[in-house]
Amino acid sequence: MIKNYESKLAIILLVVLVFINIGYIVETQNFNQQENGTQYQEFILTDPEGDDNGIGSLIYPTNLVFVEGAFDLINFTIIVDEYNVYFKATMRDLGGNPWNGRNGFSLQYIQIYVLTTNETLPKSNTTFGLNINIHYGWHYAILVNGGWGDTPLPEGELPAIYDGNETLVAVEGELYDVYVDETQPNTIVARVNKTLLLDVENIGNWKILVAVASYDGFGYMRVRGVQSGEPGEWVFGGADPNAILSGVHPLVIDLLAPTPEDQYLMLTNWNIELGLKPLVGSIVVSTGELLLPPIITPTPTPTPTPTETTPTPSPTPSPTPIPTETTP
Repeated sequence: MIKNYESKLAIILLVVLVFINIGYIVETQNFNQQENGTQYQEFILTDPEGDDNGIGSLIYPTNLVFVEGAFDLINFTIIVDEYNVYFKATMRDLGGNPWNGRNGFSLQYIQIYVLTTNETLPKSNTTFGLNINIHYGWHYAILVNGGWGDTPLPEGELPAIYDGNETLVAVEGELYDVYVDETQPNTIVARVNKTLLLDVENIGNWKILVAVASYDGFGYMRVRGVQSGEPGEWVFGGADPNAILSGVHPLVIDLLAPTPEDQYLMLTNWNIELGLKPLVGSIVVSTGELLLPPIITPTPTPTPTPTETTPTPSPTPSPTPIPTETTP
C-alpha cells in the first residue's frame, strides 16, 4: 500500500515538473456547487514570488509608501457564478491605502487583457500606457485601480472596461465593481457582470494577460515611469538606458507568467534599434499554459565588406645625367 502511494506521488510530482518546464503555470481548476445548486467555475493561476522587478532589474521608488511586495502578484483567480465573473489578484503586500482610494487600495494599477473565442469581436494588440504589445491581442481590457474622481481611466481615475476598439464598455458602478476582498488578505477583486462580456460560456478557452503596474495619478495614462540607475522618490530605477532612449521600455512591474525568466524574456522582447516595443504572450485560462510570442530578432550589426585595392606602382626614378667635361 505504501509503495503504491509513493508511486502515485512520484507520478504527480513528475507531471507537475513537466508542466512547469514546458511553460505552464501551476494551476488548479475546480467545478463546485453553490448552496442554491448553481454551478460555478474557479480557475486558480499562480505567479512566482519575488519577480516584481519588471525586466529583471527594476528597483522600487524610495518613498516609504512603496512597501516591499506591493507590486508582486502571487496569485490570480477567476471565478464564474450565475451572474458575474470575478477577477481576483493577490499581492504579496497590498501596502495599505496611503492615498485613500475609494476601493480600499492605492498603489497598484492592474490591467487584465482578455481574448475570447469569439472571432467577430473587435481586437487590439496595444495597451493602456504599459508600453508593450500583446501578440495574441485582446477583446476586452479591464483596468483596475484604487478609484478616485468620476471619470474613467485612463483619462480619469475610475476603473473601466474597454473593448477592442478602445470603446468604453463600463465604468465602475453597479455592473462593474472593484474592491478589496475582506476574506482574503492582500487581494483585489474586479467583479464584472456577465452582461458586459460575450463568450463567458467558453471562459476556460480564453487567453489572458495580467500586468501589474504602479499607479501614478500624474503619470502618462496613470502609469508610473522608470529610469536608469538609482530610483527616485517617485520613479522606479534600474531600467535599461538604451530602451528608454528608444522609447521601448515597458512599464510593467510584474507579469503573470510561469517563471521569472518567462517574464524577463517577454518584457525585453524588443528591438531597440527599430523602436519596436516588447511583444508579450498570453495565458490559457483553463490550463495555465503560457503561449509565448515570436521572438523579435535584434537588428544585426552590418559587417563591413573589405574593399579590394589595387596597389599603385612606385614611380621608377630617372637616372641623373653625368655632366660631360669639354676641352676648350
